Amino acid sequence: MKCLAAILVAVVVAAGAVPAPAGAEAPVAPVSGIPTTDLPSRVAVGGEDVLSLDGAWSFRTDPSGAWDTITVPGNWDVHDRYAGHRGKGWYQRSFQATAPADGERARLHFGAVYWDSRVWLNARLLGEHHGGYTPFEFDVADLLADGENVVLVEADNRFDQGAWWPWGGISRSVSLVTTDEVRIDRQEVVATPDLDVGTAAVTSTVLLANDGDADREITVTGALTDPDREEPLPVAGGEPSATVTVPAGGTASAVLTAQVPAGAYELWSTDHPALYRFETTLGTGHAVSERFGIRSIAIDGTSILLNGEPVRLSGYNRVQDDRVSGNTEPTALVRRDLDRMRAAGATMMRLNCVPQATELLDYADEIGLLVVTEVPVWGGDRDITPSGYPSIQAELTEMVHRDYNHPSVFAYSVANEIAAHTSVGREYDRVMSAFVRALDPHRLVTQVSNSYPNVQRPEDDGSNYMDFISINMYGSFTQLADHAHRLWPDRPIFVSEYSPDSFTFPVTREHLDFRTGAAALTPAFADRPWIVGWSQWTFNDYRSDHAGSSPNQVRGWGVVDVWGGRKRAYAQVQAANAPIAGLRLVGGTGESAARVSMAELTPRGTADGDAPAFVLRGYRLAWQATDAAGAVVDGRVIELPEIAPGDDLLRVPVGWADAAGAAVTQQVSLLSPTGHELAVATAAVRAPAAPSVTSVVEATGAVRVRYSAVPGADAYRVTASRGGAVVATDTVEAFADLTGLGDGGPVEVVVAAVNGAGATAAGPVTATPVTGAGALPPRLATVVPVQSGLVLGYSDARAGGSYEVEVADVRTGEEARRYETALRGSTRVDGLAAGREYEVRLRRIEPGGAAGVWSEPLAATTLSPQSVPGLTVHGLIAGSTTAGVRLTPPDGVERYHVRVAGPGRAGRGEFTVERAGVDLLPITGLDPDASYTITVRAETATGLSRPWTAQVRTAAAAASEPSPPSGLSVTDTVLSWDAVDGAAGYLVTRAACGTTATLAVTADTSVVIGPAGRNGGEYTVTSLADGRIGAPSPPLRVDGSQHCTATVTVGDTQPRPDGTVPFAAAGAWSPSSLAGPDGAGSLYSNRVGDSATWTPGLVEAGRYEVQAWFPADANTTTSARYVVQHPGGSSTVTVNQKAQGGAWVPLGTWEFAAGTGSSVVLSAVSAGYTRASSVRFVPAAP
Repeated sequence: MKCLAAILVAVVVAAGAVPAPAGAEAPVAPVSGIPTTDLPSRVAVGGEDVLSLDGAWSFRTDPSGAWDTITVPGNWDVHDRYAGHRGKGWYQRSFQATAPADGERARLHFGAVYWDSRVWLNARLLGEHHGGYTPFEFDVADLLADGENVVLVEADNRFDQGAWWPWGGISRSVSLVTTDEVRIDRQEVVATPDLDVGTAAVTSTVLLANDGDADREITVTGALTDPDREEPLPVAGGEPSATVTVPAGGTASAVLTAQVPAGAYELWSTDHPALYRFETTLGTGHAVSERFGIRSIAIDGTSILLNGEPVRLSGYNRVQDDRVSGNTEPTALVRRDLDRMRAAGATMMRLNCVPQATELLDYADEIGLLVVTEVPVWGGDRDITPSGYPSIQAELTEMVHRDYNHPSVFAYSVANEIAAHTSVGREYDRVMSAFVRALDPHRLVTQVSNSYPNVQRPEDDGSNYMDFISINMYGSFTQLADHAHRLWPDRPIFVSEYSPDSFTFPVTREHLDFRTGAAALTPAFADRPWIVGWSQWTFNDYRSDHAGSSPNQVRGWGVVDVWGGRKRAYAQVQAANAPIAGLRLVGGTGESAARVSMAELTPRGTADGDAPAFVLRGYRLAWQATDAAGAVVDGRVIELPEIAPGDDLLRVPVGWADAAGAAVTQQVSLLSPTGHELAVATAAVRAPAAPSVTSVVEATGAVRVRYSAVPGADAYRVTASRGGAVVATDTVEAFADLTGLGDGGPVEVVVAAVNGAGATAAGPVTATPVTGAGALPPRLATVVPVQSGLVLGYSDARAGGSYEVEVADVRTGEEARRYETALRGSTRVDGLAAGREYEVRLRRIEPGGAAGVWSEPLAATTLSPQSVPGLTVHGLIAGSTTAGVRLTPPDGVERYHVRVAGPGRAGRGEFTVERAGVDLLPITGLDPDASYTITVRAETATGLSRPWTAQVRTAAAAASEPSPPSGLSVTDTVLSWDAVDGAAGYLVTRAACGTTATLAVTADTSVVIGPAGRNGGEYTVTSLADGRIGAPSPPLRVDGSQHCTATVTVGDTQPRPDGTVPFAAAGAWSPSSLAGPDGAGSLYSNRVGDSATWTPGLVEAGRYEVQAWFPADANTTTSARYVVQHPGGSSTVTVNQKAQGGAWVPLGTWEFAAGTGSSVVLSAVSAGYTRASSVRFVPAAP
């Protein structure tokens, strides 16, 4: 472990990117981006003919009704006409095929059908299947006809488990698979590393099936390959092989074992998910390649070990739910969500109560996610008596057999929230845990429990049969976690579900302005070393008609909304679950073109008291400055040293140029080896551009204004004023509803884009609330283009009623569709012209028939099979050997194709970046001080974007270190020093108040250090050159007051020598599981009249800004009253704790005397929980 006062990492200046025309394409060689492979986990490479039956199928819900047409895979309830259908649906299609030849067999394979299904081929019943998420197939060799064949599927979605939507239909691909009658049914690859020696044993148990009438002797051979290097994986003793006899109509297994020498492979891990392939070939010609990773999972006491290292990791549950695609899990959606989860700190998680799609697990393998998979046994919805065992065991078998080779799957869960404290539940857990271990003895077994609070002895709950304990918590978090640990003190505890955001779902939880209280729980989990991980419920909002869901049929648990929009909550949990404790930017402002900035990275504490905590290997920082249009002004990719938990502050300087004076925002992010930005910090250079108002809707006493999004804006401040009355709101949405305006005439509406450097307002617009027009229309969330159609998303807090929808052709202005629907949350418009732009708007129809105000229109272009995706690239950033393409992911993107032209081997290559939800595409292996032309294209399901091309120059080799500054002196309020040749800027630090902190990062040779007599401490100046950090100057001591910050928390209850108490509470305050800042506690009260008082002990008199901190939680008051007592009197401040939790909130700035004569009193004065945690007094300029 490194133990440095401050680690200073050098950065080399690189030239900015400039657009350039694409050059002629040259022969290419492999180059590196993010190591990955896009081949699925299982690939047939020989002896297997696959006829896809995906595409258009006939469909109906009335067995005697007319046939409709819908797409397979897909869910019927994404279409308005079937949106509420619970029951049976029938699918039918014909296909051309050739009957199998002698010695061949054919199977009709279904990836999944929800929930109960029956299948016919050519009017013959093949069989039935129960369970909505796992694959099944039927042998159809004797029924398949030469020429036309007809398959009919009956699906029934009436089985309803959990609070999510039971999306009905054929949700995974359908195919006809023809092989030899002796075939590979599956193979189970077990890759076991010897962590001491470095070798690895890779064993494939190949399960063979013989559908013929005679025994067959079969030779089985295996080959291991490294797909990233496109070469064989070295093994000792040559390729493995075996010969077995497969009985007629039976099965047999062949075991192939290979020893991989030390140094020939890499371990699969969350940051470096190395993947290999085991290709198995039969003498009959059938050959299958399976992907696998070499890694070890073990339990050591209360720790889970990944490759011998204890891990404490975070994650999220995710419901398979999308208003456009249901639960079919298209590639773009899966990758977008998992990329964003990974960027928000997800590394270990239980995703949901059902088996996951193969495509999702494939991607989890590629980006380094550890996953618990589970069968749908929730609460009392399944029969967990012995009579119900067979159907559950069938699902377990299908899931384990399908998912056996995924390195991301580290554990199986046999149930969720069953009554495991009863005899029936305990016996179920005993039987099922043993059953799963027999299926796969190489993974861990658990169940997700909420029954553990009901027992006082471990043997009284079924969790006692599990390898680790998974607990769900929605309140009393620390108490419940501690209770589970008392029951099982020698086992790891995994928090499989948690949220403090309550089981009430107002529509405000669906809005992008929603903040969560979940982020505040991370310190409480991290403080308990036996908690090995936590998985928040949930990452996404999801459709539901479960009791208590919002009027939009939504349960708003998520940090993203049902359309994938990131709420304010996303940034909260991203910071809380990052593998570092903090990241911030200092400097970068000034009047000259030459700038210098400093990124300060604070590592996590040691793993026994902080988490997520692990050694960061192969990480980088990505820094850029962007202008008012979002284009890159300058940027870097910076290699980082290995960073271990407990290391000291890491400082990374960046010298850059703002030649045109256009920079608006700086951003720095922690870039993982998998290409995800796990922590993000921004700093404003200038105020953003003004937004443009695009539409205004006028209603009774209210207006809605919609405006363009502005790069560099943190939020938007929207005001409506009439006379001296002002109504205002701050939001991150691209529109604002202003209510309570009355009908007294026109109002002036002003929209301003806001960041840390200021606000820029658009010109005012005039709107007139309309008496008698009715309330504002539903909020429009988005319009999503689909094939020959559009999906409109909206939100309405009012129950009942219906909606009139109008669709107009933008080019002609003609009305294309007008209809009424009672659907909540979304409506789908099918049958429009492909590739044409339409506007959609709607209005509410009240139950009595009265029509409301029309919404503003939203426009989108329908998709066609040849739709070309757009691609918005903001520019290139570069270090010495690594560059990055900064972009905004287009809708529906699945991957990117990158071509590199320039010197060296990397300059004659192209590669694919298998990512969908990232904003930066890394390019590694470049030469220093060299120019490259980079070309990027985005790929969606409908095709490739037009290429984007630009040039970038990598950084030169590092220069020599600059000399330390000299001539330090202080005159009144200014510290100055002599300029140093070759220095791009300077780091100024101040040692005072028991700590050393960055005072300034500047390109100038002087800084203001505060008023004379109140700026005491030791000052040090360090030269920063292009890519180098010099030695610090000798410290300059300045006598005088140090003027320190004073902080009081709810835990500071011990009296001082003078008898005063720092914190005291009066009334019925209760301890909360929601943590305060830096691990401090918090309290809550829901009784009007209760109060809490903070009394600081100020060492020095002076001017201080008073700030309050309280946890974020949806169930919190909007009108907490703070009264600040100061020598000038008392000041009352009302705070919306619901909207402002989780951060320090300024209450105001006043002059204070030294001592304990001042205070802050918080009073509960309204409904909702009032929350108390910490108050601090921060020195302020006079």
